[in-house]
Amino acid sequence: MGLQRTRLTLQTVEHIFQRHGWRYDILRNHIVTGFEGVPMLISVDEGREILLMTVPMVPGRGMQGYRPARPEAERDTAVYLGAVNYRLALGAFTRDHHDGEIRYEVSVPVSGGILSDEQMEQILTIAVAAVTLRAPTINALLSGRTTLAQALAELDRGSGAPPAVAV
Repeated sequence: MGLQRTRLTLQTVEHIFQRHGWRYDILRNHIVTGFEGVPMLISVDEGREILLMTVPMVPGRGMQGYRPARPEAERDTAVYLGAVNYRLALGAFTRDHHDGEIRYEVSVPVSGGILSDEQMEQILTIAVAAVTLRAPTINALLSGRTTLAQALAELDRGSGAPPAVAV
């Protein structure tokens, strides 16, 4: 008798949330949740055994809450996102070039369906840290309240990033 292989499912993630008493809803095969004011959507690609997390940050054209930005501000924001992503240990800030939507996204392969509570906690902690640390600068760039040079200088100074986490 060999090892029985389990599959990563949304129910696997839901069990972790239940064990910790974390609030969530299920909506169209996604866990909808939030921590420290950071909204999150979590799903599972069962075929490839990948945990997917999306944190919506800046709505795109046609979405509720969209605010148009000057083309120069969009370009500067895209450059900043690339600089931030270069330093990230987990996840990435993404920007849809069609409508300008910006998200923080994480994709984690989960071998054999084994996702530990500690792994989920780390993913959530890093996502919250990345978004809360970088969102103010991203919004300031888009609104013209800061320049790309200022944003990159702040990034180079470390801007108070937690020492144990590259965000």
